[in-house]
Amino acid sequence: MNAGSLVSLVGRVRQPGATRRGALLASLVAGLAILSIGSARAYIRTMPLPELVAASELIAIAEVIEIADAPRGAAGARIRNVLKVSRVLKGRYAPAPPLTIGTHYRPGEAAREDSVVFPPQGQRVLLFLKQAPDGSWRLVNGIQGLWPLEAGSGKTLRMGFRYSIAEVERLIAGKP
Repeated sequence: MNAGSLVSLVGRVRQPGATRRGALLASLVAGLAILSIGSARAYIRTMPLPELVAASELIAIAEVIEIADAPRGAAGARIRNVLKVSRVLKGRYAPAPPLTIGTHYRPGEAAREDSVVFPPQGQRVLLFLKQAPDGSWRLVNGIQGLWPLEAGSGKTLRMGFRYSIAEVERLIAGKP
């Protein structure tokens, strides 16, 4: 057996810089994998509160009065959430007919991350809405446009947990 065949049995002799290139390539692949995992779970970009208020044509406090199956063909929505507006903070809203917003999940159902799920009937919510071309109302930025209110205290929950209704009112009035 000659020396050349012994080297091939033990392994190839590495070229200078090959280890460094391999490590760089492995780091690059790992970094891209981490970035793709992190972005795969983010469905919405959370808007700062001043931006959310500015993007909303209607900001209102409402009570969930009914959660029912949507009629077939209702713009892809499976659930019809009917709300009674009790107080308008920004914009104009005629109280009749009741406000209806379509969603895909009922309270308590397993939902995809960042999917809109209204709280159960009888609970109050703070809504950030924009009117669609067909005249219906849509939540601004999906789930971020729906803030359930804690029963009794009126404290904002979910994506509004850091804020109060008074802070939203100050932003509407132009007093940050």
